[in-house]
Amino acid sequence: MSRRRIDIDTSSDLLRISFDYDPDLVATVKRLPRRRWDPRHRVWQVPARYLRRVWDTLGELQFSVSDAVRSLGEEQGLELPEPVTGLGNPEGFSGELDASIARVSLSDLNHRARQVLLNAFPQPIWVVGELSDWDLSRGRTAYFELVEQDANGTGAVARVGAVMFARARERIERTLAQVGGAVALADGLQVCFKARVELYPAAGRYQLIIEDIDPSYTLGRLTQRRDMILRRLEAMGLTEKNASLPLSTVPLRVGVITSVRSHAYADFINELSASGLGFDVLAYDVQVQGRFVEPTVLKALEWFAREARRVDVIAIVRGGGSRTDLSWFDTFHLGVAVCEHPTPVLVGIGHHRDASVLDAVARSFKTPTAVGQVLVERVMEYLGALGEQQERLRTAVEPILEREQTSLRFTAEAIARETRHRLDVDRRDLLHSAERLEQRVGARLRGGLRRLDGLRERLPDAVDRRLRREARQLDVVAQQRLAPQRLMLGVQRQGRELEGLQARLGRAVERHLKAQGERVEQLEARRRLLDPARVLSRGFALVRDGDGALVRRAAEVAAGQALQITLVDGSVEATVHEEPSGGEP
Repeated sequence: MSRRRIDIDTSSDLLRISFDYDPDLVATVKRLPRRRWDPRHRVWQVPARYLRRVWDTLGELQFSVSDAVRSLGEEQGLELPEPVTGLGNPEGFSGELDASIARVSLSDLNHRARQVLLNAFPQPIWVVGELSDWDLSRGRTAYFELVEQDANGTGAVARVGAVMFARARERIERTLAQVGGAVALADGLQVCFKARVELYPAAGRYQLIIEDIDPSYTLGRLTQRRDMILRRLEAMGLTEKNASLPLSTVPLRVGVITSVRSHAYADFINELSASGLGFDVLAYDVQVQGRFVEPTVLKALEWFAREARRVDVIAIVRGGGSRTDLSWFDTFHLGVAVCEHPTPVLVGIGHHRDASVLDAVARSFKTPTAVGQVLVERVMEYLGALGEQQERLRTAVEPILEREQTSLRFTAEAIARETRHRLDVDRRDLLHSAERLEQRVGARLRGGLRRLDGLRERLPDAVDRRLRREARQLDVVAQQRLAPQRLMLGVQRQGRELEGLQARLGRAVERHLKAQGERVEQLEARRRLLDPARVLSRGFALVRDGDGALVRRAAEVAAGQALQITLVDGSVEATVHEEPSGGEP
C-alpha cells in the first residue's frame, strides 16, 4: 500500500504531506496555497492555517493524519477520521502477549525522551559544526542544520536540526557587528553556537535552539585553514611560482575573473577606461561568494590557461565583504591553480585588513581599483621610459647627423671638384682624339681618292690591253686552226663573249666605284662629325703656340708668350700676361 500521510512540525507550524511519487498527486498538491517542497525530508510543506484547504483537496485520496493534525483540526472546527487503533488477531498469530512489557503512547515516549535530554543538558552548551541549509532559510526565524564532516571533508558523520528565532538572531547579528562584520553566516561556515537541546514531543525530533555565537572560533578556524593550505603549497614549492613570473612591460591585454554585474568589475573597468590607454579586456563571469566560488573560478582559470596567448595578465577582483566572504577563496585547489597558472595573476578582492590564500601566492592589491591603477601605472611607466629613450636617442643622434652632414658636404664638394677635373681631362682628350681622327680620316680619304683616280686612269688601258691580247689570240687560232667561215663564226662568238665580259666589267667597275663612293661619303660624314669646327661651335677653342703646336696644359705656356686661339668663326691673337698658377693640371 502506498504511503500517504499528513502530520505537523509544531516547531515550524507547518503541515508535512508525504506520499509515494505520483505525478497526478504532485500536480494536485501544487494547487495548495504556500506549498513548498522540502528536499531534505522529501515532504511537501504547507502552513498549518491552511489545514481545511489541504483536507478538502486530499481527504478523499486515502491520506491518514496524525493525532497532532487531528487536534489542530478540532481547533479549526474540522472533523478528521480516527486512526486505526488495532489490527485484531492477525492470521497465523497465536499465543499471549507479554504482559510484563509496558505499553506507552508515542506522546508519552516523546515526553520521556525530552526529559532525559533536559536532564542530560540542563544548561545551554557550546556546539561546533558547519552550517547547512542556512541559505535556504526564509524570514527572521531561521531553520537549518549543523553538520560534522569527516576527516577528509567528503561527507557528514553527524547532523542535527537547529532553529534560530528572530530575537536570538538579532543578538547574534549585534555580536558579529562588534567584530567589524568579519563573519557572515553562510552555508559551509564553521561556527561555534551557544544552544539549548530541545525535543518537541509532537514531532518526536530533537533540535538545537540557538542563542549566541562565538565569532573568534570561526575566525580562528578560517585562519587555521588558510595557514594549513599555505603550508601545503609551500611544501610543494608553489608559493612563489606565479608571483615570480615576469609581468609584461605593456600589459594592455587583461583577463578579468569576477562577477561582471558587480561594482568591483565596474570600478576596475572605469579605472582602465579613465586612463585613455588602449586596454583590451577579456572578462570571465564567475561567482564571487558562496559555495560556487571555487568551481567557477577554477573553470575560469582553466579557460585562461588554454587562451594564454590572448592575455598579458589576469586580474581576480571582487568587492568588499566580511572575512567569511573572503574565505571562499581560501581553498587548496584555487591556490594550486593560481600558483601553476602560466600567466601572472593580480588579486584584488576588496579587503584592507585580511589576506586570503590567493593574496599570498599572487601579486596582491587590496581593491579592484588598486589593481587597475597598477596596470595603468605599468603602461604609463613604459610610455615614460619610451619617451626618455626617444629623447636620449635624439640627443645622441643630433651630433652624429651634424657630423655626417658636414662630411657629406665635404664629399659633395670633392666629388664636384673631381667631376670638373675629369670633365676637363675628358674634354682635352676628346679634342686630341678629334685632331688625330681628323688627320687619319683626311689621310685615308686622300689615299682612297688617289687609288680611285689611279683605277680610273688604269682601267681603259687595262681593258684595251686585254682586248688586244684576246684579239691576237683569236688571230693566231684563226690562222692555225679555223677556216674562214668557221673563223668568222668563232670571231662572232668570241665577240659576243667579249661584249659580255666588257658589260660585266663595266658593271663591276660601276659597283666598285659606287661602293668606294659610299665609303668615301661615310668617311666624309665621320670627318664632319669629328671636325674640330663642330667642337668649336659648342664653345670650345683651340690654342696654339707661336709654332702652331696645340697647347693642352697650362704648364706649357709662360708669361709673355704669344698664343693663337682658334674659335668657330675665326682666330684671335693673345699674349700670356701672368705665369700660370700651380693648381691642378
